[in-house]
Amino acid sequence: AKIGGVNFTLFNTFNLKDVLVRDEKSDTLLYAGTLSVNLTDWFFTRKYFTVYQFGLEDAKIKLKRTDSIWNYQFISNAFASNDTSAGKPSQLRLNIKSLDFKNIQLLVEDKWIGENQYIHLGKLHLKASEINLQKKRILIEDVAIQQPYYHIFEYDGYRPAALAPVSDPNIKEHWNEDGWMIAANQIELKNGVFTSQAEIKLNIESLPYETLGLTYNAPEGPIVTGK
Repeated sequence: AKIGGVNFTLFNTFNLKDVLVRDEKSDTLLYAGTLSVNLTDWFFTRKYFTVYQFGLEDAKIKLKRTDSIWNYQFISNAFASNDTSAGKPSQLRLNIKSLDFKNIQLLVEDKWIGENQYIHLGKLHLKASEINLQKKRILIEDVAIQQPYYHIFEYDGYRPAALAPVSDPNIKEHWNEDGWMIAANQIELKNGVFTSQAEIKLNIESLPYETLGLTYNAPEGPIVTGK
C-alpha cells in the first residue's frame, strides 16, 4: 500500500491523498485520488465504532480472478480470521452512516466464470440508517446516483462445467447466496446507461444458410446469407 499524503483532526477525521493498494501479485487493487473518513472519536481504542462519512474521489478499483480465488481474498481472510489477539481485524465491528463517491470506476474481470463488468459512477450520495458488514444488513434512507454507467460482457470462462453450481433460478438463494438484507426508502438515478455484450460462437458451416442474415468470409470468397 502507498499513500501520498495524510491530514487528520482529533483522531476522527482523515483525508488521504493518492492512495494505492496492490494485491498479492503487485497489481493495482485500488487507487484513489482522495479518500476521506469521519468516524468515532478515538476509534483505535474501540472494538465497535461508527463511520459517519466515507468518501472516495477519482478512484479506480480492479477486482479480478482467473480461478476461484479473487485478488482481494487476502483482505477477506484478514477480517475472517479467528485470531482474537489484540488488534486483529476480526475483532472490529463497524457501522457506516454515509457514503460520498465522485468519479468512481470499478472493473470486475472474472475469467473464472467468464464475465466482465465495468461500472462508472459520476457521483453518488448515500445516507443510511445502518450499513453493518458483519450482520450483512444495509438499510438505506436515500441514495442519489448521477451518470451511472454499467456494462457487462459474457464469454466462456476457465471454470469446468462440472464445477458450475446447480441451482433453481426461482428461489431467492440463487440471487442472494450470502444472505444479505438490503432495503431502501428512496433511490434516485439520473442519466444512466446500461449495455450488455455476449460472445457468440457459431459453427457457420453446420447452419442452414437460408435462415441467416449475415456475411461469412470463406476462404474462397464472401457468402451472403439470408437471401
